[in-house]
Amino acid sequence: MRFAPFKLLRAFKRADAVFALAALAALGIIAAARPGPSLGPALAHAGPTKTSAPKAFVSTAGPPLQCVPYARERSGVALYGDARTWWTQAEGRYRRSHAPAEGTVIVLGGTEAGHVGVVARILNARQILIDHANWQGRGEIIFGALVEDASPGNDWSTVRVWNVQARALGRRAYPVFGFVLADGV
Repeated sequence: MRFAPFKLLRAFKRADAVFALAALAALGIIAAARPGPSLGPALAHAGPTKTSAPKAFVSTAGPPLQCVPYARERSGVALYGDARTWWTQAEGRYRRSHAPAEGTVIVLGGTEAGHVGVVARILNARQILIDHANWQGRGEIIFGALVEDASPGNDWSTVRVWNVQARALGRRAYPVFGFVLADGV
């Protein structure tokens, strides 16, 4: 049986991710991210301020992951198939919302297969931090990625997602189907 560090993270879903990452690193389960010119220091959940950008922790330890199995293990939402199908699949099985809450799964469109991530922290009415896998196509896990509501109506119908390499929010806005809560209906 292959060991997956994200299964342990599920136990910490209500705890601060910094604590969870520190505990896992102390146990030797995950390696610290290799700081480089594009990643900066490996810090999680350093919320954005007017003078500094958020810092996301990137883990490349372990096998490459896709967003769907990562989100399923982290959240407890037992859905399968492409991420873009999760919103529809959740109907009648899980509570759904158009507003973020900690522990919910954000379901994004705008790509061929869609994308899902787990809301780790609410920063304010227009910004959240998510943990997600394979956003930049290398199977990495990104903890504490900034997601910003880019919708004109402030309704979380479109978002921009933090790009670790660019150290900035991406220019492209992605449609949001909504947020799926792990509790059954």
